[in-house]
Amino acid sequence: MRGFLPLNFCYMLLLSINEATRVTKMKRRKILGFMVVLALGTLNGFSEAGAMELSPEERELFLGEPSSGALLFRNTMVARGTPVGLRGHESSITMKDRYLDVWRIVIPRHAEVLWRECFRGRKSLVHVVFEFGAQLTRIEKYACAESSLCAIDIPASMRTLGERCFAECPLQSILFEPNSQLGTVGESAFSSSFLRSIVLPRSVSTLEASCFLWCSCLDSVTFEEESQLTRVGDGAFFNSGLTFINFPRGHADFAPCILHGSCVTAIFVAGVPADPWLGLHAGTDLLQTLEVSQDIECIRPFCFSGCRALTSVTCAPDSRLVTIEGFAFYETGLQSITLPKSVRVLGEHCFSRCSALTSFSLEAGSQLERVEEYAFSESSLGTICIPASVRALGERCFAECRSLASVTFETGSLLTSVEAYTFYYCSALQKATLPASVQTLGKHCFAFCPSLLSVTCEAGSPPAEIGEGVFESSPQARFVFSHDGERDEASSQD
Repeated sequence: MRGFLPLNFCYMLLLSINEATRVTKMKRRKILGFMVVLALGTLNGFSEAGAMELSPEERELFLGEPSSGALLFRNTMVARGTPVGLRGHESSITMKDRYLDVWRIVIPRHAEVLWRECFRGRKSLVHVVFEFGAQLTRIEKYACAESSLCAIDIPASMRTLGERCFAECPLQSILFEPNSQLGTVGESAFSSSFLRSIVLPRSVSTLEASCFLWCSCLDSVTFEEESQLTRVGDGAFFNSGLTFINFPRGHADFAPCILHGSCVTAIFVAGVPADPWLGLHAGTDLLQTLEVSQDIECIRPFCFSGCRALTSVTCAPDSRLVTIEGFAFYETGLQSITLPKSVRVLGEHCFSRCSALTSFSLEAGSQLERVEEYAFSESSLGTICIPASVRALGERCFAECRSLASVTFETGSLLTSVEAYTFYYCSALQKATLPASVQTLGKHCFAFCPSLLSVTCEAGSPPAEIGEGVFESSPQARFVFSHDGERDEASSQD
């Protein structure tokens, strides 16, 4: 009963303060934290026996003394720091067994850094408190990772939250003191936490890669007015629970896949629907159709990756589109596409795993020069005609296109090389024609094509360089020569 009365009293006192002064949420939390400690102190007694004393060996780990007037009760530790910070991993693994149940740690105001791993894995730790007037500027990597921290208030002096500093914590709430100086949220800083919402201070300029990775409970991210955000790293909100986001006004550099795998259905920048060419739509189901305007020259990497609802892409007449970069339409719902003649490069994986893509064509007079590795791998193309301007087909660019039945090349082709595994595992492929210009067939380029009957060589002889296993596991495949008739060639070129 000794604990019940103080707790009840603290609760009533908090209600009175809230009604009388309309204190902020952050202040109410600090008051409530003090009330809880006050009640627990009553349970444990305010005697010296209830306070924790450090042995000489432990004082070597936590150098210095707590600030004047600091109280220390059972299950509460004042983390004694050096003038510049709290010691790192060594302190958290050499502490005496009697400190394993510490649930609350008070960081003294003079500490400037929480070093890496200083509280990592502390399953009893649920509350970290910073003394009033804290001078802390940096929390380093893994500092509180894998602890049981549920909530934290970040002092205004903080400038950097390091890599994975709160990763894999059941952290549900984080608040920043007014006039925060925070500039950088490090890579995976809050990954796999239980955050439901966060308001980022206007001072934040950088959100590093994966900083909210796998935050499945996160449904709201708010940027303060006049935000200074300039960069958002790759996969910053990957597989989060976000359904809506409004990025601040400015010229932020958005990396690819920042929303990939999230639940976002609406994306805005300064209240205006986001420009699709920023790449913010990657991994969402927001886009269903896309029109490429005349002035677009490049589609950035990962720009529409994972947009499974995207079924149609059309390009404006006289389009100036030159490059479609890597993974631009990876795993989309595209069914067919016709590209303008201005396109010169198809980047790696640009249409890979488009399982609904059955038709691909280019305008007459195409200037396409390069089809890079995996460009159409695992798509559903039925036939393909390669423009005369193409000089190289990248490795595995049509690999595992199991519906591909026919491959032809335009007259006057400049193609010189068919790289390794180009048509690997094209199980429906029955015939292919190689232009006279081809000098090299990479290894296994027609391997595992059980339906392949013939590869016609317009030069009248096989290419000068043939890699190993060109027809491996393609038992019926033979070279056919335009002028010499059929040649009895082994099914494997080993």
